[in-house]
Amino acid sequence: MYFVLTIGGNSTDREINIRLCYWSAKLRQTFMIEEKSTFMPELPYGNTTDYVPPLLRGSKKYPVQSSLTFNLAENAPVKPAAGDLVAVFVGEECRGVGKIGQPFTVFRTSADETILLRYYNKENAGVYSSQQSVTLSGGEAKTVTFMFD
Repeated sequence: MYFVLTIGGNSTDREINIRLCYWSAKLRQTFMIEEKSTFMPELPYGNTTDYVPPLLRGSKKYPVQSSLTFNLAENAPVKPAAGDLVAVFVGEECRGVGKIGQPFTVFRTSADETILLRYYNKENAGVYSSQQSVTLSGGEAKTVTFMFD
C-alpha cells in the first residue's frame, strides 16, 4: 500500500511541522507521524503525477459524504492556475481536497458540521483562508464560490 500526498504552502514556509494521520478501518485506530521538514518551493518530492485514490464510501468515522465544487469569484485578486488546489477543513482537520471547477468528496462526521475553505494558488505560492463557513446538508452536491477576506 502506498499514498500520494501533495502539500501546498506559502512561499515563505521553510521549516514546518507536519503531522500525517492515517485511519485504519480494520483496527479502528488513527496512526500519526509528526516530523519537522524543510521544503523548497516548487521542488517535487516523489511522484508528481495526479493520482485520485478510490476513497471508500460508508466510512464509520466519516459517515456523511458530500460532493463540493469550488469556484473563484470573478473579481478574485489572484489568477487561477492549473496547479491550484482547494481544501476543506473542519477545525484543523482536512476533510477533502480538490481542484477548481471539479467536484470532489468532502468527508464529515455529521450532516450539520460547518466547513472552512482554504485555497492554494500555485502562481503566487500562497494559501488563502476564507472565514466564510459552508454547511452541507446530508449528502447533497453543492457549488461554492470562494470569497477572499
